Amino acid sequence: MQQQESGLVFGFLLDGNGGARPLQRSELAGLQLQAQQKLWLHWDKDNLDTQDWLQHTSQVSELERQLLLAKGTRPRLLEHHDQTLLLFSRVLARNYSLENSALLSLRVLVKDQLLLSFAHADAYPDAELEQSFKQNTGPRTTTELLTAILKTSAQDIDVLVEQLADFIDTQEESMVQDIRFRTNQKQMLQLRRDSANLRRYLIPMRDLFSVLQRVQTEGFNHNVKAQLGEIHNSTIRSLEELDLSRERVGFILEAEKRQREERSGRTIYLLTLITAFFLPLSFITGLLGVNLGGIPGGESELGFIVACIGLGILAIVQLALLRLLHWL
Repeated sequence: MQQQESGLVFGFLLDGNGGARPLQRSELAGLQLQAQQKLWLHWDKDNLDTQDWLQHTSQVSELERQLLLAKGTRPRLLEHHDQTLLLFSRVLARNYSLENSALLSLRVLVKDQLLLSFAHADAYPDAELEQSFKQNTGPRTTTELLTAILKTSAQDIDVLVEQLADFIDTQEESMVQDIRFRTNQKQMLQLRRDSANLRRYLIPMRDLFSVLQRVQTEGFNHNVKAQLGEIHNSTIRSLEELDLSRERVGFILEAEKRQREERSGRTIYLLTLITAFFLPLSFITGLLGVNLGGIPGGESELGFIVACIGLGILAIVQLALLRLLHWL
């Protein structure tokens, strides 16, 4: 799918038999749909051309236009009396990664022969659907198309959550195998924050998919509802994995904190023992080193040797005392 210079990112005219052909922006003005045909237009919601098209098309009411172009949305479903559905969900950008995992807003209007989707130009990965259209195995109705869009989004989120879990596994294994291993604190904290943000949107998306399974609008047949049920279950699994990942990140950070505290405690303990050991020796050597007359043994040739032997005996006594007190 080739992105256009206008607000239309891509468009498809579905033939009702699993196939579709791409549409250009210039073809929309005189387009007449046949009974079996369906139209899918994906727009860049921030483009002025998109707003202009919505303003002048008779296929979208003023209320629907305002909702589709609203700045802030929460995942939810709105049903209109004329069999029109307005759905607000979230999707990942095409080139998502652990470092770039923000969920972008997706707004969808569904009618019998028309599906309009609005998001950022890079907010929807379309290669898989394009391939299914080429093989005549793609969606045949707008409800099947909506389900395919939501399924692709749920699969991308599931893959991202698995990547997060695999990364945490690697960090845990590295800590177990190498006690000197240090995690990237900034990266771990960012992953924990991203997990919380993902969970923030997945909870209402889970509720959205649950509501979709109960929609009685024409086109939501048993097969569509079964697929929506799988999407719902996939979202629940992603939420559970996110909860576990957040806890595991917390455990890793806490374990590393305890290791740092233990290393710091051992270092302070060692320094305390060294100080306790050398303090008496330093006192005696300092006292004997005072440049004053009358030091015991100062006139004897064996005085220095006797002093060294005495210091050695004192060191042995100190070691024995430290062992007796279980300090060593």
